[in-house]
Amino acid sequence: MQREASQLSAQVDTLQQDLNDLRGRVDLLEGLGDRTVALEMAQEQLAADQETANEQMTALQTDMAALDEKFPCKRNAPSALKPSSQTCKHC
Repeated sequence: MQREASQLSAQVDTLQQDLNDLRGRVDLLEGLGDRTVALEMAQEQLAADQETANEQMTALQTDMAALDEKFPCKRNAPSALKPSSQTCKHC
C-alpha cells in the first residue's frame, strides 16, 4: 500500500510538472500571438507608407515632365540647366 502511495505521489509530481510545462508553453504562445498582431499592424503601416511613397513618386514624375516641357533640353537631362539660369548649357 505504501508502495502504491509512493507511485501515486510520483505520478502526481510528474503530472504537476507537465502542467507547469504546458502553462509555460501557453504563455509563450500567447506572447507569440501578441507579437504576430504587432507584426501584422507594422506590415499594414509599411504597405500604407509604400503606397504614399508611390503616390509621391508619381507626383514628382509628373512635375518633372511638366518642367521638361517648360524648359526643354536637347539632351533632356536635369543637369543640363546652368545654375541660376533657365537656359540649357547644351542648347
